[in-house]
Amino acid sequence: MSGITATDELVYMVEIVSTEDVLGGEPRIAGTRIGILDVCDLTAGEHAPANVADQLDRTLGEVHAALAYSTGWAIASKRFTVSERSDRRR
Repeated sequence: MSGITATDELVYMVEIVSTEDVLGGEPRIAGTRIGILDVCDLTAGEHAPANVADQLDRTLGEVHAALAYSTGWAIASKRFTVSERSDRRR
């Protein structure tokens, strides 16, 4: 990456996409078959994001984007579960 600093990479927009024909619709890093859950599994295994990026041949920005997306996805899933529970109690 000539001419791009680490700071520039973090500002670069990484797209997370979901299409039914790739990984069964699981969210993934655009242009790859690397699902956000794959990234999460690797970082949960006590690997630093920089090591995960090297292992997957991705940028550190892509790994951080996948982790950030997964956090929002988990929160959204929990909100759905909570509202679903409150609907059942009515």
